[in-house]
Amino acid sequence: MSSSTSSDTNIRKALKKLKEIDVLKGRHNISQEEDEKIKKEAYYRRILDPSYRTEEEKEQEQRKYDMLQRERDVMKQRQCERHKKNQKKKLEHEAKERKRKEDEEAKAKEREKEREKEREKEREKECERTIAYCKDPLEKEYLSLLVENKNDNGKTFRMMSRKYHPDKNLDNKKWAEEKQKQLENIRSKYDKTQFT
Repeated sequence: MSSSTSSDTNIRKALKKLKEIDVLKGRHNISQEEDEKIKKEAYYRRILDPSYRTEEEKEQEQRKYDMLQRERDVMKQRQCERHKKNQKKKLEHEAKERKRKEDEEAKAKEREKEREKEREKEREKECERTIAYCKDPLEKEYLSLLVENKNDNGKTFRMMSRKYHPDKNLDNKKWAEEKQKQLENIRSKYDKTQFT
């Protein structure tokens, strides 16, 4: 007996049983044996249609689907909350890091300012010592003016040269020419030196 003839036989048998079940469903008084036949309705319907589901099975599948959907939603929500927490932590960490760097930079700038002040004081002391050890009054005047002009040797020389120029000191031209020569020597002496 081939499989097609056995399936045909099963289909005919299922149709017959389903007709009997429909008749039994129309009755009011049903025996226990008849009730057992009605309960087998889903089995016979599946023989005719393998995708057949009873209402109870459909509800059960729907509940299962709803439960899975709720679980997915809860997982998504938890992931979203974790992501938000991680983002918040990351932003807080970045803000702390930025603040720490800014504080370090501010401290470094402050230390650099203090070092610069110390170097400035050292230069002033050195300049004062140099001026104090200097015996020539013209050289002392030149150095004082050089400090005032912030190491601008050219400007200092021009100012001093104007003051001691022979055309300005007509009554004492020889003295003025001597001062000009001394200024030239002083200028060349302090050309590379820095006091400020």
